Amino acid sequence: VHADPDKQGLLDELKALYPPSPGSPHPAARVLATGMAELHRDLDREKLSALTGDARHGEMLERLGTRSSMTVALETRGNRLGAMTFVCAERNYDETDLALAREIGSRAARALDNARLYEAAVQANRAKSDFLAVMSHELRTPLNAIIGFSEIMGSGMFGRLGSEKYQEYCRDILTSGQYLLDVINDILDISK
Repeated sequence: VHADPDKQGLLDELKALYPPSPGSPHPAARVLATGMAELHRDLDREKLSALTGDARHGEMLERLGTRSSMTVALETRGNRLGAMTFVCAERNYDETDLALAREIGSRAARALDNARLYEAAVQANRAKSDFLAVMSHELRTPLNAIIGFSEIMGSGMFGRLGSEKYQEYCRDILTSGQYLLDVINDILDISK
């Protein structure tokens, strides 16, 4: 983003024509590759062209009013997420500015990483909810049949069960089925 709205179009064109692709002489590409910050001062057309490897690129940077630049890596937890470039037209950046830029880059990297981790947690939670919904449906359907038929058998609707042992087994089936249904309901309540 450029501080001067009149130069934003030129900056957009520059970003479109010269992205920091791997292997390019672009400072951001070097910082992405090495992780080492770069500080450049007293930039004129010749230095800008040498820095970028392209006379037109250097001329566009000069039109933007580039006097000094610094590029820092966005790194966190051993991962390089990107690079951030600061450009100044009024003065030369110094080591203090570079230290501040590194701190801003470090904080930006942590914010990006936290946002990525948060999104992963949201997706994992969504997957968990989907799994529990499918699991509850798949388990409830046969459990309802088990509970329903054991109630019918225990009531003697289709005839009395033969022995007391069979009646006891039928009560055990009903009790176990209701217990499993309660466990499924508790799991769904906890997941909510």
